[in-house]
Amino acid sequence: MAEPFCFIHHPYFPQSPERGKMIFIIFLTEKCHFYLKGHGSNLYGFRNRRMQNYRNIRFHHIEESDLLDFIEQRHHAYAKSMLILMLQNFKSAIASNPRHKDVLQDLKCLLEQLNVQIMRIIALEEESLFPFVRKLLEVRQQIEPVRFLKTGLIQSSINRISAEHDHAIALVHSIKKISNYYTPPEISNELLKLCYEELREFEDLSMSQIFRERKFLFPRILDLESDVLQISSVAATGTSGPGHDD
Repeated sequence: MAEPFCFIHHPYFPQSPERGKMIFIIFLTEKCHFYLKGHGSNLYGFRNRRMQNYRNIRFHHIEESDLLDFIEQRHHAYAKSMLILMLQNFKSAIASNPRHKDVLQDLKCLLEQLNVQIMRIIALEEESLFPFVRKLLEVRQQIEPVRFLKTGLIQSSINRISAEHDHAIALVHSIKKISNYYTPPEISNELLKLCYEELREFEDLSMSQIFRERKFLFPRILDLESDVLQISSVAATGTSGPGHDD
């Protein structure tokens, strides 16, 4: 086996005790196949099998609190680490593929904008929306009615996050177009091919997550807020809510 030609951080493989980060080593053979040190599987096949497992999950049957944990611990963590990885790899790819510098610089610029956009979405959810939803869940679980809300607040947050989603989607579509639908240039080294494959993977995962939030999460938390408004009305007036008789 040939000597490793580069080190690349990656979130899917065991933690390195020496460097304190998750890494894998790409080895380049004469046939240009990828091998993982300590693993015998193909990189892309391994990752795709992991991702496809979620396609069979019925997310509308998952409790709201578990769904929030899944989004934070799986998808937010994935997005943060993957964006760092892709930016690092594009920086190296630009240096090692000077003939494609212009298009790679454009892609890196868009990727940097996407990173800012995704971090903005994560901050809106983890610092504002999700803590509020968890508080609503606590209120709904109380045995005695608790006055907590006078009016609905979540829809405005959903509208703002959805607008940020649209901006992220537009950036992903621009990346897809400039990268010729994730087709690397004819003369590319293996690192550049990896960069394009990572862009393809990130689109698939990020668009799937946006779909899940819009289809499963947002309707659920709106219903949750409606329940808490009803509970708050009972606590405040002793009635079953506006429009209901005692």
